Amino acid sequence: MMLIQQSCDNATARIQFFRIAFGGAGDSRTIPNAQAARTLADHYVGTRLRTEWTLYHDIGRDAVQLAYLAVLCAETALQQGGLLSVGSDGPDLIITGQGPVCVPDRDLWAILSMTGGAPLPELRPAHVQFALLRHLSADDALAVEDGSADGRIMLRLTLPQTPNSGLQGVDH
Repeated sequence: MMLIQQSCDNATARIQFFRIAFGGAGDSRTIPNAQAARTLADHYVGTRLRTEWTLYHDIGRDAVQLAYLAVLCAETALQQGGLLSVGSDGPDLIITGQGPVCVPDRDLWAILSMTGGAPLPELRPAHVQFALLRHLSADDALAVEDGSADGRIMLRLTLPQTPNSGLQGVDH
């Protein structure tokens, strides 16, 4: 019975995570900070990936969606597991992936640097987070810092300053 309960809990966590990550965009309702952190952590329970959520204030669902999509992008570079971290620097969300092996697929990561109406390459379903993150981010609001030689990849997302974005005055 305990294994069945764990399986149900894992499925529920994954559904909740994916509902936020791939759900409708533009929803600025606030998600409690503890809930956003717990949903992220629960999604990776039982995997080789650990998570760290270092935001200390509630933020809008649209910002959480961007963070979750960026985490999914960072996850693809960590082939042997590691740490996925969500934090902030002023009005920016900082998503970092660190692990013993960090090998970002250059073609996928190039999608995040595309601007305007550049056509997207053919994507496998497992990589749609790159296209969706690019689509939901303003052209100048997304930056990738590749430190894969040091086992790290970082995404910086500059969020628009709206009343519910929640990053104004965030403790770092």
